[in-house]
Amino acid sequence: MAGAVAVSIGKPGKRYNAKMTAYVWFLCLIGGSGGLLLGYDNGVIGGVTSMAAFQYKFFRTVYDAKELGDYHANPNPVKAAYCSYNNQVLQLVVSSLYISALFSGIIASKFARLYGRKPVNIVAGAFFIVGAAILAGAVDVAMLVVGRILLGVGVGLCSLVMPMYNAEVAPPHLRGGMNILFQWFVTFGILCAGLINYGCDFIDVWGWRLALGLAAIPGAIVFLGGLIMPESPSSLIERGHFEKARVVLAKIRGTNDIDEELADITEAARISNLAPHPMRNLFKPQYRPQLTISLLFMMFQQFTGINAIIFYAPVLFNSIGSGHTASLLNTVIIGAVNVLATVVAIVVVDRLGRKFLLIAGVVQMVIAEIVVGITLKYEFVKYAGALPNGPSIGVLVCICVFIAGFAWSWGPIGWLYPT
Repeated sequence: MAGAVAVSIGKPGKRYNAKMTAYVWFLCLIGGSGGLLLGYDNGVIGGVTSMAAFQYKFFRTVYDAKELGDYHANPNPVKAAYCSYNNQVLQLVVSSLYISALFSGIIASKFARLYGRKPVNIVAGAFFIVGAAILAGAVDVAMLVVGRILLGVGVGLCSLVMPMYNAEVAPPHLRGGMNILFQWFVTFGILCAGLINYGCDFIDVWGWRLALGLAAIPGAIVFLGGLIMPESPSSLIERGHFEKARVVLAKIRGTNDIDEELADITEAARISNLAPHPMRNLFKPQYRPQLTISLLFMMFQQFTGINAIIFYAPVLFNSIGSGHTASLLNTVIIGAVNVLATVVAIVVVDRLGRKFLLIAGVVQMVIAEIVVGITLKYEFVKYAGALPNGPSIGVLVCICVFIAGFAWSWGPIGWLYPT
């Protein structure tokens, strides 16, 4: 993280005179809106890559395989259905965002520490707007990759800074729920992308351009939010702006009785500033437990397989025999379940605790994945890659169960716990 001030130091269970004011809600919504960047892109790219007009313009072999039935003269229809999207350039377009997000996240740590959370948020929104414009006007694969890389810069910056911002401005006893707002906006962005993909699918030639270009809207929200929001008290103190920090903290807490909390934040900032190179300190023996836990949390969050579902849900349902429009509609259903289940985490995470949700969620996900795997193992082969309605609905229900388990456990807590 950019600094060791996201959590105030003090006695365990300390409660400050911190109210949950309307202004705090507003700021946490702005901070959470950074999740729109990640969510919208996660949701939109799978739908766009399954659109015939997009495939015809950029990936003709994929188009031929899906629309014309040319599976490279493959006599096995089951294998053909699995392999129709096997295009390395297409995977480069999809994955280029996450490569740039990886490096921008590392850079964001340094900039957030030196200049604060606010400017990083503004820059992230600007990158996303420019990337969306390039994607909407793309005429070749190179423009797709460049646009995706710019989107990735915005995603990487927001993914590091905004969960930390919410943790810094929220009342300590409600920090878990407010931090999860970032994940809720991720799911909301996925749902919005699913709805937009469904509508754009009815626009034959340029629907994919509209779907990709509309990414500028969440980018604009983040950009404007960055202009409006104040710097967090922790960041202000960390950079020596003590009076500004006092004014901001009093405003967000809704009281002038802030001396104790301000003193704790100041002490945490003092300790943080004693380390001129905080990234190097992460590798010192005394910090290895925190570093290991944070890395494992994010790694296990991805190892659940959530990205395969979110990215390729339309492709998955299309591959098992659902019509293209029905596949996009199924994605909308999954997105709605994702949004609603994340609300559960916001409500109960500070009551039931992180550990209970993590264990219960992973049990739910494992059961759902096993059922889907068994169903596809036997039914997919039985019906030669085109499942009838019954098994298709069963797969959709199981995937929704999987999504719900992730959305109220490893999804939001994966961001919360390291913060």
